[in-house]
Amino acid sequence: LQTRQSLPVERVDAWVADAVRSLRNRGTVPPAVRVDRGDEKVRELILDVGATHIFDDLPEDEVRKVAGAFFRRGMERGDTLFQRHQVADRMYIIDEGEVALVDPLNELNPPDKLHDGDAVGSLAFVTGARHAKSAIATMETKVWVLRKRDFEQLLRDSRLLESQVRQVVQAQ
Repeated sequence: LQTRQSLPVERVDAWVADAVRSLRNRGTVPPAVRVDRGDEKVRELILDVGATHIFDDLPEDEVRKVAGAFFRRGMERGDTLFQRHQVADRMYIIDEGEVALVDPLNELNPPDKLHDGDAVGSLAFVTGARHAKSAIATMETKVWVLRKRDFEQLLRDSRLLESQVRQVVQAQ
């Protein structure tokens, strides 16, 4: 928590004590830090996610559910979103910053650069494939993240979303 979330020692100690109490009394552990969930900005971004367009034509209430499943994550320059051949268990949308898609087997090719509003790894995520390239933040970057388990719940809750994903997968 000190390293990854930049929390002072006193706050970490207080959270640990609170977490132990909560675990004993309620069987749950409270979050150590506030998680930014999808807001109006991510709602607008998801309507044009990469080449997949899986969220197009969803009713407004379903778009809000999808947006609420995303959370915001900060990355430092050099942080890796995913490695080549890694299972695509998260979809990323760049909120601000830059991500390079790099093929580690062909370092002579210049990396593809993605910027604000671009989806990273969305096709592999939706089709269940492995990533074809590695994704690395080239500067301080903020991304919206959708976990596979949350996406699968969204699919169970929305026949229209499930249908659109099925079309994307069949087209590949």
